[in-house]
Amino acid sequence: MSQSFVQNFQTLSTVLSHSEETDILLATPLKNPGQMAQFFRGQVRSPLLFRNALLWLSEIVESRFYRPDLWRYLDPVVTCEPQRVRLECFSSCASVYGRVDFEADFFNGYALQTRGTTHVNFNPAFIKSLSQLRPGQRAVLEVGDQFLALATETAREIEVKVTLSERWLRGFLQSQALFRRATLWKSLPTLAARQFLLQLKASDTGERCLCLRGAQLQSLPIRPTGLPEAELLEVSGLHRLGLFRKLIPHLQSLDIYQTHANGPTLWVAHLPQARLTLALSSTVKHGFSGEGEALRSLSQIAPQAELDFLRMLVAGLESFTLEELSQLAEISIEQSTAWVDTLASEGLLGFDNHADRYFYRVLPFVQARQGRLENSQALFSQEKVSLEQVLALPGGLTAQGWIQGQSAEYHAELALQGGYLSQGNCTCRWIQRHGLQRGPCKHLLALRFAAEAHLAQVSPPVAGEHHAPPLA
Repeated sequence: MSQSFVQNFQTLSTVLSHSEETDILLATPLKNPGQMAQFFRGQVRSPLLFRNALLWLSEIVESRFYRPDLWRYLDPVVTCEPQRVRLECFSSCASVYGRVDFEADFFNGYALQTRGTTHVNFNPAFIKSLSQLRPGQRAVLEVGDQFLALATETAREIEVKVTLSERWLRGFLQSQALFRRATLWKSLPTLAARQFLLQLKASDTGERCLCLRGAQLQSLPIRPTGLPEAELLEVSGLHRLGLFRKLIPHLQSLDIYQTHANGPTLWVAHLPQARLTLALSSTVKHGFSGEGEALRSLSQIAPQAELDFLRMLVAGLESFTLEELSQLAEISIEQSTAWVDTLASEGLLGFDNHADRYFYRVLPFVQARQGRLENSQALFSQEKVSLEQVLALPGGLTAQGWIQGQSAEYHAELALQGGYLSQGNCTCRWIQRHGLQRGPCKHLLALRFAAEAHLAQVSPPVAGEHHAPPLA
């Protein structure tokens, strides 16, 4: 006679390799298969800051800076890591990204059972309980696979896991691709940062030019003359920074990052044992879900076996840089960049500008559909691309060609450097209207795929030598 025994576990066992040791984390079994697996539990050291930070997130997800008459989302994504808890969200119009990073020292007893990610809805009862927190009151945060709970002296509010929209997933993909290319513009100390945020007006909805005058950051309606380009930062929809207002008393410093001319900006506020990241899209009309920055690094050639290996590799890393990933996986920086964007499109990675590192988090849904990517792959596979010229260069290539669309034929040309589409032009309406500010069009992507496939059929060029293989 045979018997079957079934054991349920909270998660998979994990092996973490460090420079000096290897940690084997064995999964713990569920005592009750119906219970909800817990990732983290910790008592908050500063209830007032915790309250204001989570209410800040709630205000972001409720905000619509464009078309305020439409629907709203209320679903932050929560990730528990060995050294911190992150909560991420977008505004309902997707023109603002917000993230709170609570460091381990923010909690009195950082009890992490396993790494994990979930997403919940901040309902009115949870917001009410959160709003009633006062200094000195006991507050315990619990996060699990299917829930987030806040236990206070008088109540325990539980928010359960909900379904996220595909628009948010597209936003997570595009935002990380933008963030990793952002560079630090200015760092403001406590007084200058608070003065700047307090002077913002709700009427600052158009284009503003930022510059430092002495130690003070000023917002001007026109570009001042006589200042170097590097000392100026143009921002549209600056009024969205008003979301920072309730956190001003906690503010210690403010770092400002820029991406490219007239592009999205990032604002990282440093608080005691916590950080807030607020990102503004290029304009309030353009949400992060519509930006196409990640498409500038995606390549048609992405071997499944290598991607499977990379998924397992990053799952064992708390965070990493492209250089570290390249060394561990024994691949080039160009491959790392393209494949990291592919993994991000599956909801596996985010980017922390303060640490300048990727972090691992699993969003519980499959790859979001990228309309431009799917359409470009169709153009390529259906042989709608006619190459005029392909020139292989050290670390990149240039290409020109014609792409047959549904209603017209378009001429496109591009330049790749280090796997990144650094230059591109097309006669289609999308590029004529946006340039590359919102990512490449489907015609440029199809041209890239065709050019890469053409070069893959010939011998690689000698380093430093220009190579133009014959076209059929």
